[in-house]
Amino acid sequence: RDLVRSRGLGDVYKRQELYNVGCKERDEGRHPEAVEAFTAALRKAPEFVDARYNLGLALLKVGRPQEALSQLQRVASARPEDPDARYALASAFFHLGDYPRAVPELEAALALAPERLRPRYTLALALERMGRAARARRAWQDYLERDSTSAWAQEARAHLEALP
Repeated sequence: RDLVRSRGLGDVYKRQELYNVGCKERDEGRHPEAVEAFTAALRKAPEFVDARYNLGLALLKVGRPQEALSQLQRVASARPEDPDARYALASAFFHLGDYPRAVPELEAALALAPERLRPRYTLALALERMGRAARARRAWQDYLERDSTSAWAQEARAHLEALP
């Protein structure tokens, strides 16, 4: 421990410990506690992008999408080629009802990882909520080409049938 303190590594170990606590809380569904732990980790190391990403997701879980947006914009800026970062940012916009800003992020996430179903589903839903029936129809059909049997597929079919 004295070696750690003398080399200034204490904060590195503390941030990792706090981050690990945040991950444990998140995994156990205790999202308010996860927010606290990830926030504490970022106080020790503001450049800790993984903590910022998980803080953003935890903030979404506790119904604080505006704060999540702030965190996730920084993550996406630091990791523009990360499909998870782009989808998380899109999710923040989506939760805020800002579908026009969610759509390009969803498209970016899909360009980086076209096999992923969650951004594809969210894209179709965002387009539908924007009143873009023709694009939403194509997006739902595109989703169903990749997933025809899950509960989400049943939901997708219902959305598709309800479109004008």
